[in-house]
This record gives sequence, structure tokens and C-alpha cells, in this order.
Amino acid sequence: MTSENYRVSSRVAHVFSRMDPGGAELRTIEVVNRTRKTFDFVTVSGKAGQLDDQLAREGHRVHRESMSLVGLVRIGLLFRRNRFDVVHSHLGAASGPVLLIATLCGVGVRIAHFRSDGVGGRASARRSLLLKVSRGLVNLCATRIVGVSPGSLTWGWREGWKRDRRCAVIPNGLDARALRQGAAPAIAQRPRALEHLVVINIGRAEPSKNRGRAVRIWAQLAAERPSTLLVVGEVNAADRLEIDAAAERVLPASRIVETGDSRDVPLNLGSAHVLLVTSTREGLPGVVLESLAIGVPVVASELPGTEWIASEVTSGVTLCDLGDVDSRWVRALLDAADQSDRADIQSRFDEAPFTIGKVVPMFEHLWRFKVRAAGE
Repeated sequence: MTSENYRVSSRVAHVFSRMDPGGAELRTIEVVNRTRKTFDFVTVSGKAGQLDDQLAREGHRVHRESMSLVGLVRIGLLFRRNRFDVVHSHLGAASGPVLLIATLCGVGVRIAHFRSDGVGGRASARRSLLLKVSRGLVNLCATRIVGVSPGSLTWGWREGWKRDRRCAVIPNGLDARALRQGAAPAIAQRPRALEHLVVINIGRAEPSKNRGRAVRIWAQLAAERPSTLLVVGEVNAADRLEIDAAAERVLPASRIVETGDSRDVPLNLGSAHVLLVTSTREGLPGVVLESLAIGVPVVASELPGTEWIASEVTSGVTLCDLGDVDSRWVRALLDAADQSDRADIQSRFDEAPFTIGKVVPMFEHLWRFKVRAAGE
């Protein structure tokens, strides 16, 4: 009997709120496409996603449902009709109802995936109660509980997760080679940092991204040194006020450039000398990993996810406390831009556990695509 692995045809359903461009969605698509298998994506917001057409072109199936009572019944019928072997819910603590339905439908592998070190959204008594019930259902129904980082399990799930055999850390994996190729044209054209410093901030228009703080930090820098702040992603009303106020306080040679939503993140990162992240909540910030893969240093808020990245990559990450004064952040930006060794950052990233080649086998094992031959 040989000792080689062989593939089995597990059918897997991924559950998201909506398939829009985000770290969780894009990283999952990259992994599933590496397996060369077809997957089902069940979205529970009831809304079309920007990535739906791409998934269809790549051979996957998208099912739009909702978390209403009728929607949950429809999800149950979908699970029964397709006889899924695995239901992988990316809803974190809100995965409970979906995993309960999967249990009742006889799905053997039921995964709750935690991607943040907290729960977002508006706090209310009703929401807190629903999440408490959902957490109980996750504990009852999940056969595996996965986090993108140790912090996402400690703070997103529970502190004692290491004693639970169902729990495991599987980080997001990036294709560093593709990212570097995409960034190369912009790297070749960016100005010298000493002449004109380019700082980039990337994120959705969500309060947890804390973009207003990033704008204020940059404004203090740009009042002293010619600089550009490259803002990637939609800007909400509160951030707009900060941007307008900052534009009036900086040197004439300094400016803010907004790209809006952009799918060309490598090119945007390649045009910058340093990435600025001021988030108040992150599980494993994908933009930090992308930046390091390209060799662009990062100044980021000190959170469990960024601390873990810094401990694994060991080069290119400067952490600041959100309570630090803006001048402390400005000094960190200047030091990172002026002193970082880009080649060393890339090399350290390649040695860390965040490359897609290291991550895909972990997911294949999680989804039971590979099993040991009988008699081993």
C-alpha cells in the first residue's frame, strides 16, 4: 500500500454575508481557485455582490439567500438538495444559525471561521442577545473552529480556545510573486522618499478602520515635509470632514489623492513608501500582509493581529498605541520610510506562514480534500 495522499470529492459550501471585494472574500477565492475544484458560495445578505460574476466565470455557484426565517428554510433546502460534505461559515460569531441548519441537514463538517478580534456593528440589547444565542449554537454545532490569527480566536471566540481540539489557526495566504509583479511598475516610478514621501491608507468606509486618525497623523507630517496621502477605498462623511480640514493645514507641495474603491491594490501599494493603518479592530489585516509581501514598510496600530504579524515577519512593521500622540506616529512613519530595507522585508515575509503555498494544504485538509490511503 502506498503512502501517498489522494483526493476525494468533498462538496463545500462557503457562507458569506455578501461577495464584495474584501480581505476575507478575496483570500478565499484565491485559495479555492488554487485547489482547481468547484465550490458553492451562499450569501445571506440577500443582495448581489460585486464578485458574483467573477465567481460564475471561474466555474463556482453563487446562491443569494437571507437570514430571515424564510431564508433560513431556503438555505436548509439548499443544503439538503446539494448534499454538501462541508459547510464553511465565514460569519464568525454569527455563524450559529447556519451551522445549526447544516447539522440538521446531516452535513458532516461544519466550520465557523473567525476573522476579527471583535464583533463589529452597532451595539444594542437585541444584537447582543442574538450574538449570545449564535455563539451557543456555534459551540453546539461546529465541528471545527478556525481563526486567521491567535487573537481572532482569543478575542473573537473565547480565551480558552487552545484547550478545544476543534480550534486551529489558519492565516490568510498571499501570492507574493503576483503581488510583486503587480507593484513593480509603480515602484519604478515613485519619487525618492526624501524628496516627496508617499503614505498610503487602504480600507473600507467603516468606523473600525479609523481613517480620520490616519488623516490627522498624515496632516501633521505633511505640514513639515512634502508628502502625499493616498487614500484607497470609499470615504464616509466623517472621513470627508477630516480630509477637507487636513488639506488646509499642510504644505503647498503636500496633497491628498483619493482613488475610491480599487481592485489594483498592488499597484497602489507600490506607489507608496509606507502604509499607515490606524484600525481599532483587526483579526489579520490583509493589507498589512500585502504591503510586507511587496516590501513596503508598515506603521500600524498595536492590535493582536498586527502584533502576530510583526512577530512572524520580524521586519518592516512598526506598532504604535492608538493612545500615542500624533507626533509619535509621524516619527514612526519617517523612520520606516527612511530606514527600511525593502529586500529584507520581502525575504522575511517569504519565511513567514502567510504565503499561499503554505496555506492551501491546510485548507485542503480542513475540507477533507486529502485523506490517507487505507492501511497507512
